[in-house]
Amino acid sequence: MAKLVTYRLISTNSSVNLQKCLQKINDYLLTFTGEVEVKKGKNQTLLISYPETKMMAAMKINTRTKQIVLTCAANDNLTVNLVKIAVKNLRLRIYNTKTRAFLVNDPNLLDLTAARIDEKIVPIFKQYRLTPLFQYNNSLVFFAQDKRGQIHLVNRHLLEHLRDHPGQKAKKTEFSRVVAENIGRFVALMDRGLIPINFYQPAGQKKLVINQSGLPFSPKSAMRLICFQLDETNQSFNQTGQELSKIPKNYLAIKINPDVNYIYRNKRLIPELKISVYLDS
Repeated sequence: MAKLVTYRLISTNSSVNLQKCLQKINDYLLTFTGEVEVKKGKNQTLLISYPETKMMAAMKINTRTKQIVLTCAANDNLTVNLVKIAVKNLRLRIYNTKTRAFLVNDPNLLDLTAARIDEKIVPIFKQYRLTPLFQYNNSLVFFAQDKRGQIHLVNRHLLEHLRDHPGQKAKKTEFSRVVAENIGRFVALMDRGLIPINFYQPAGQKKLVINQSGLPFSPKSAMRLICFQLDETNQSFNQTGQELSKIPKNYLAIKINPDVNYIYRNKRLIPELKISVYLDS
């Protein structure tokens, strides 16, 4: 019997009608005529299968937890990614019970729990004692977890070289670098666009600063601060009503908005930066 993976579709709003959500998922899957088959089983269960394959998955509402449960084979990475697209606008988040983390919003970042990766790179990850968790579709951009639970961004250029030149080695610091303390923080940061995907940028920077304004930034810049607090349980950031006059030292990341206002100061107009400040829990 094939190993199974369970995902839970959790509502972000108590007013969400799970019956309607399940029907919309059903309708979306039926658009793949000839590629996906969907049947309704007992207790309003959706049975999902694929012609000419043995893959099957099931979805049903758990009335006790008020969640939709998706169960699929451990080698079925297709169903969860189709469902991820289907629920994009349904105020549902998909929770992976194996990794104990929500899937990130980016549809191009694939969850590797139910996926196979290139056999040539499996021993490379083992060599560096990393477990690949996420991969950008059709690329060698991987995020992997170490034994301490930290999430690393893998150097895709070096990974490609090591794949094509078996037996060669490189330092751990050249192969990957930590981008999040744990998978929950990784999800929260990634969903806010605060995780780098370029291994070399920003190199050596302890705290992430994303400047989308194009203007030079310093602590003395004129700025309007919007504060977000990390919610560890829900692996997300929530905006707070906290008013800040300056950026605190304990921030996780800051993002400078591309929109710029102007204010009158010292008898002249100067640009005012809109800055989102992301704080620890």
